[in-house]
Amino acid sequence: MSAVALKRNGVECYKIKKFSGVEKQNIALHGHVDNSAAPVIFLTFEENSGSTTEDYSESGTDHDGDVVGTWSTTYKAAGSASMTYGSTGHHTEHSDHADLDWSVTTPWTISSYSATVSTSYVGVYVKRDTSGNGYTGPAIFLNDGEVEIYLVDTWGGETCHLVPTSSSTNVKEAGVYHHIVVTYDGSTNAAGFTAYIDGVKHTVANGKLAVGGGGDTLDSDSNVVNNVDARWGADTATNGLQSGGSDQSAAWKNVNITDAQAAILYNSGTPIDVRRGL
Repeated sequence: MSAVALKRNGVECYKIKKFSGVEKQNIALHGHVDNSAAPVIFLTFEENSGSTTEDYSESGTDHDGDVVGTWSTTYKAAGSASMTYGSTGHHTEHSDHADLDWSVTTPWTISSYSATVSTSYVGVYVKRDTSGNGYTGPAIFLNDGEVEIYLVDTWGGETCHLVPTSSSTNVKEAGVYHHIVVTYDGSTNAAGFTAYIDGVKHTVANGKLAVGGGGDTLDSDSNVVNNVDARWGADTATNGLQSGGSDQSAAWKNVNITDAQAAILYNSGTPIDVRRGL
């Protein structure tokens, strides 16, 4: 990867990261619909070696991920590689940062190509605290292959918990990556969440999600911000066993994507370059 400095009147304004030729070949480029919808994290998992995966977002802060797992060239959503998890402690981790702190009234979106063969929980994106601290924060899991969502002030207190229904899409499939998107509009309630699983819309309203045992009890005064690191593939609280993987993943702050943007992002299962928007 290289960076090109842009200058105005001889003064460097910012740098644009450039993908290598290989990376450009393996990630579909597209015409941007909304340049304001640029992510704070964008990972391609193309490195295929080492303990770091590059953040290609143009947010102004590099959120490179520390990886603990196994690089795979056999199982991937696109490109030449992905990161697979098969043991306790495997994950891709970002250090805690203000970019990753989302208040209960902050819209946000997570997109990841995830793989799972687990009959239990596999983390898609998790930034929640330990049980001793009330599990505060957001968490998106695949539970037996179906999406489950948490946004928690204190578990057992102010919580929004969404679970799959009999109509939900199941993505438990050995060696296959599926596209998982969860977007939240900042409304503090379950109706504000939408998931797209391989492009299929899941909401409480359409019966593909339901309010779970934690309830739907957040309000504008709820505090879901914490000081823990963010992880793809593992639960921040437990660092638990994962049987799956991550590829082509991104996070947006202050962005609640539309159905049209979700369709662009899914792109019939071909990952796209989202550095500058959707």
